[in-house]
Parts: sequence; structure tokens; C-alpha cells
Amino acid sequence: MDSASSSKIPHNPIESKEEIINEETMKGQEDISDVERLHQRLLEMQQEIIELLKKAGKRKESSFNADNSPMEETTSMPRISRQERSTSPFSRPMASSTPFT
Repeated sequence: MDSASSSKIPHNPIESKEEIINEETMKGQEDISDVERLHQRLLEMQQEIIELLKKAGKRKESSFNADNSPMEETTSMPRISRQERSTSPFSRPMASSTPFT
């Protein structure tokens, strides 16, 4: 049992602290590398988004008049008459204005 516990206890405490510091420093360097790599990818994705927005903006610009006012929508829903709305199976009766007694 002594041999098992002695392997966990460092022979030289100063040397083991240095090893721990070195290991943690290496882990920190790896973390920094990961963050730098992710930051670079984020910048690339941001640039892609900007380019896509520019393309979408060019398409949208074509739907504006020369004076920069929006053009009329041509794909609007057809108007439904009151009679059609009242006969719809989804319509509900109007709430009564008199309270229940």
C-alpha cells in the first residue's frame, strides 16, 4: 500500500510544481490557439454574411422606385369579402356586448 501512495506523492515538491506549471502553460497555449482559430473562422463567417447581405440588398434595391419609395406589392393576398369571411368554417361569432346574467 505504501508503494501505491508513494507514486502519487512527488519526490521533489519544487520540481512537481514546475511540471504542473508547465503542463498548465501548455494547456493555456492550446486554449489560446483554439480561440485564435475560432476567432479567425468567425471573421471569415462575418465576411461571408456581409457578402450575402450585399447580394440580398442588390435584389431588394430593384423593388424600390427611383425616389427610393417602395414599389407596390404584387404578390399580396386576394381580398376576401365580409360574406366570405363570415361563412368561413374558421370564423367565430362576435362576442356579445351584453354581459351574462
